[in-house]
Amino acid sequence: MTSGYSRRVSRRTVLGAAAATTAAVAGSSLLGACGSNSDGRGSSRQGSAVSQDELLDLTPTYRPIELVPPDLPATEEGAMPGYTSYPQELVQAIEEPPGTGGDEFTATTPAWWPIPPGLGDNSYYDAVNAALNATIRFNIVSGTDYRDRLAAILAAGDITDLMVITDWDRPAGFSEAVTALFAPLTEYLAGDAALEYPHLAALPSRAWTSGVWNGELYGIPFTTGDFPFALFYRADILEEMGIPEPRNADEIYEFGREVTDARAGRWAFGDMLNEMVRAFGAPQDWRVENGELVNQIETEEYAAAVEFTRRLYTEGLVHPDIVAGAADVKQLFESGALLMYWDGLGGWREALQRQLPVNPNFRMQPVAPYAADGGEPIYYYNEASTILTYLRKDLSRERIEEILRILNYISSPFGTQEHFLIEYGVEGQHNTRGTNGAPTLTSLGQREVTITYRFLSGMPPAVYQSEFPGYVEAYYNWHVEASRYKRVSMRDGLHIEEPSHLIDLGQRTQDRVLNIVRGREPLEELENVVNWWRRNGGDELRDFYTEVFTDAGRM
Repeated sequence: MTSGYSRRVSRRTVLGAAAATTAAVAGSSLLGACGSNSDGRGSSRQGSAVSQDELLDLTPTYRPIELVPPDLPATEEGAMPGYTSYPQELVQAIEEPPGTGGDEFTATTPAWWPIPPGLGDNSYYDAVNAALNATIRFNIVSGTDYRDRLAAILAAGDITDLMVITDWDRPAGFSEAVTALFAPLTEYLAGDAALEYPHLAALPSRAWTSGVWNGELYGIPFTTGDFPFALFYRADILEEMGIPEPRNADEIYEFGREVTDARAGRWAFGDMLNEMVRAFGAPQDWRVENGELVNQIETEEYAAAVEFTRRLYTEGLVHPDIVAGAADVKQLFESGALLMYWDGLGGWREALQRQLPVNPNFRMQPVAPYAADGGEPIYYYNEASTILTYLRKDLSRERIEEILRILNYISSPFGTQEHFLIEYGVEGQHNTRGTNGAPTLTSLGQREVTITYRFLSGMPPAVYQSEFPGYVEAYYNWHVEASRYKRVSMRDGLHIEEPSHLIDLGQRTQDRVLNIVRGREPLEELENVVNWWRRNGGDELRDFYTEVFTDAGRM
């Protein structure tokens, strides 16, 4: 694809409902009102925006908690503290069980892992519920189906006591639905009121802003690290083959040619588009060129990423099940059928947890921060929080307070008995502790223990899974290095809800781009895709975001 083509596109078109990659779709933030009141009251059809600074008055007073000094300290650039061993003596953080005894609460959550046995057949659930002195009954839905199921549940108003809602699955018009369906939590958690729940108050203020809607705090955040994604490779297999870790796009391509062997059932890659968009330096969402707002899909960097990724597909370097568009990329990677894929950083420890008991030699590593051309890389800062829990509106004050005490328990920091139980279950039953104190899940723990409770509420950020040899150090070092190249998007610090009638435009555009990447359409079709997108709402979204960014002083 020529630079002349890319430049013509970038001068005349915009993608904004969500960029044409899953990462950009998931990153679309929410809220307030462009042309409406600054408290965020406005039409979801028109779209809205409000500054994060205006939201902080509605969030908890931040009081950090560190009960165990870290072995690897947090950095000013934002790297999380690291714990290379587990304390033998755990701190009891909560003296009295948070539940009142006998109460049952229902919760709907997604899962991107095998769904564990349910209540009554799961001793881990029994143990946690006993410690809570309350019963949480989970309705767990496969993450791949969550968008459709969530839309149906919210439309019917048939919601559970707690609802986990991800940004990328949130339906159109959510700013209106949230007021009708969910309980405002401002009076319970804003400012010093949150100190009644000290572990919730220890969650970063920035994470809480994503849960503010229409001038009220509604959502409780699941906290993550600074960076959402990385490119992973099978370090154990590459070491056996004597192949070094690639450091730029050319080396990634050569790596693909060297390791792919269809007769041996081995391919190099899962889908690489999202990673290549980052590596080639496209903006995470928007940037200004010559005073005009342009989006990721318009840029030369995006076009180059599409061209490069398409080459991986057309030369047969991507696993055929990925090409077909229906595959469990994690399973393919963990089995060795493909050796490199793009995933959330949380997927790293989940894979280690699954694989090390059956394959002690299994090692995966993130590719060290790099740029496609070998120059200075760009790693965009994570959204404030993209997974939040909401409470059903008709809950009594007593039940809301009980739920908040339960979530305060779930959010207990590293080094506490409560954190240990939520993460690993009962010692001697669901886990055993090694010489460095680190717990390893037993076969029962492998079947029953997941992060389902953790999805209901986050914990103070830390990397602590020292049961996986070398993991804490590797994660920490990657994070420190990536922090050197941290950038913020134009949306950072703004709480935005895009016009509701355009909310699925990004997904439809992404599907068209993937047809090009997978070789089903010619490369030149990208220009037609962008023009189609522009006619179907892209220009409208450019106008919307131009007003948002102008009001925020960013244009």
